[in-house]
Amino acid sequence: MNKQQKQYAVCKARLDALKAKRDEIERAYIVAHGIVNDDGETPQRTWMIDDESVFNAACNEIGPVIDALGIYAADKDLERAEDALINYGLSIAPANIRETLRGGCFGPGARIKHREKMIDLAFRLDTRTVPAFA
Repeated sequence: MNKQQKQYAVCKARLDALKAKRDEIERAYIVAHGIVNDDGETPQRTWMIDDESVFNAACNEIGPVIDALGIYAADKDLERAEDALINYGLSIAPANIRETLRGGCFGPGARIKHREKMIDLAFRLDTRTVPAFA
């Protein structure tokens, strides 16, 4: 793996771990407080709690704990790593398709799908065949 691929992998794993921890905190709170919605279902996440006062209490109690995990910062780090990986992939793309790939917007939702595909392709690229970049 090259530098961009490694950074992406590290950032993605960190964000996934933090989100799993967030989910665990929310689930533990819901179970500990015996929260059940009107339909008898136990919500899996706090945003799924139907009762607004129970939802607000949950957010007030576990919100600071979840905020302290640093998910927002990890998400921004992943976004920067994705940008670097995409730019790397574009830097080695043939010149005749580079500009088409840079545009990436061919209709509603296409930009996100295009970005995801470029990240996937650049991440799976065999970098042993490409000269080293800074």
